[in-house]
Amino acid sequence: MPKRSAVPAEADVEEPHPAGEASTASGMYVRQAAQMVGVSPSMIRGWEDEGLISPNRKPSGYRLYTMSDVHRLRRIRALREQGLNGAGIRRVLEAEAPHDLRPAPALDHDGLGTRLKNLRSARGASLREVSQKTGLSPSYLSSVERSLASPSIASLQKIAAALGTNLPNLLGDDHDQAREVVRRRERPRLRYPERGVRIERLSVNETMLEPLLFIVKPGAGSQEPYEHDGEEFIFVQSGSFTITLDGTDTHHLETGDCITFRSRRPHTWSNPGTVDTQLIWVNTPPTF
Repeated sequence: MPKRSAVPAEADVEEPHPAGEASTASGMYVRQAAQMVGVSPSMIRGWEDEGLISPNRKPSGYRLYTMSDVHRLRRIRALREQGLNGAGIRRVLEAEAPHDLRPAPALDHDGLGTRLKNLRSARGASLREVSQKTGLSPSYLSSVERSLASPSIASLQKIAAALGTNLPNLLGDDHDQAREVVRRRERPRLRYPERGVRIERLSVNETMLEPLLFIVKPGAGSQEPYEHDGEEFIFVQSGSFTITLDGTDTHHLETGDCITFRSRRPHTWSNPGTVDTQLIWVNTPPTF
């Protein structure tokens, strides 16, 4: 009878939750690496299946990612966003191989990390306390504060809620003078760090409605589910859009389609198409 391998099959391995044991002295687990890169763990596993990344493994079978791996993953993501397939990405990475050992560059994001740390300190909250409220690991939150991690829109919303603020304040966006008319060329833009998502304000009045214009690149999205108080309405102006509520209720929307839902339903969304998706997104009360 053949001996069973000492390393469990992938389906047998359940990696630790990021709010618990998220990393070791030898590296970090896939969930934390995914948070730092701004993609899902399943996407990273897919890149491994394509032979684009080969992390070390513990005897238990858990993947362990180093900061060099994170640097490579960020490069893979950037090349994927440029439209390269697996073979094209491998060719680029092979050509860049002599430079693979360079440390991952800091992600400034207009001083987001510094503002986040200052706001947390002003609230008298520890990294662990914010971690307990958001489900994000203390080490990941520390990486965001040090501008080493690229937070998803879901992570930013959770952090903002945990610190008693909203995304505009967290992102350091200026408050425009209230006015009734917003011209096309005068729309204030949120300085959101996630590549592939652009958010513009359609109103600068103090109202209970928050209309926004979202422009989402192919493959971009929230990366993970989030929830908050209120209600939401989305109208797809162009392109295609996929949104999943409660982790199971998935809706595929095309140009002209709409959806309305309560914001307390955990929701995750993305652009599954090959062209930009443009959305009119209305929140009440204001969330972004």
